[in-house]
Amino acid sequence: MNNIIYTYIIPTYHLKFDMLFKYMTLSYQKSRIYSLLKDKDKINCLLSEIFTKVIYSLVSKKKMDLIHIERKNNGKPFIENCIDFFFNISHSTEYIIFTHTNHEIGCDIELIQYLEKSIIYHFFTKNEIILFENKTNKIKPNFFSTLVWTRKEAFFKLKGTGISDEITSIETVISTDKNCYFCSYVFNNYIISLCSHLKKNVFFKYVNTLEFLNILNTNSGGNYGYSKNNLDLHSLCRCFSNINIPKVELFY
Repeated sequence: MNNIIYTYIIPTYHLKFDMLFKYMTLSYQKSRIYSLLKDKDKINCLLSEIFTKVIYSLVSKKKMDLIHIERKNNGKPFIENCIDFFFNISHSTEYIIFTHTNHEIGCDIELIQYLEKSIIYHFFTKNEIILFENKTNKIKPNFFSTLVWTRKEAFFKLKGTGISDEITSIETVISTDKNCYFCSYVFNNYIISLCSHLKKNVFFKYVNTLEFLNILNTNSGGNYGYSKNNLDLHSLCRCFSNINIPKVELFY
């Protein structure tokens, strides 16, 4: 895992919160989930937590009920007593992106869409604005603006902070910062961007969410405190499919 970023694409557009209700016993943040007004937000919150515990359980061989997710002072989640497993999560209306590696990582997924020019001129750097306005630029404006925005989001999620005034100085396209690497990919009509301190290879897996939940339910027997030895690894591998996603290459 040293030079690899594993990124899972988890479709949620076909889920209803009632389908996940029985998995609430897994959650350490039940009150927060119930306080969310929209079912989509509840689904994203609960499924993200479940998936984090399952993946770390597979990697570490720890029981899920011994895995505790905490939050740093800046709000970024981390796994207690773990020094070599870093993860980040992003939600859209249709997908959850879960990415993990052995160093800090940030990710974002956004639907390619129109971004108000007032936002572009306020938050983008001078170089990014010049590239956006370049009439010879073959990249469509909506694509370019979404690309830049997802990279900025991924940068701040790497740091574990909210968007700040620093956003106007973060170069996401033409960057000389050797401690900050961006990469972006196109999936359906979405852009997925990752940001890390080290340049790494990215492997994508697509998750069959319904099969994943079914395997979790079958192997747990309703207890959900299983160890790796009790998991049906063959079945679990069937619901994770390797997927090749086009990488965005920018030439100017």
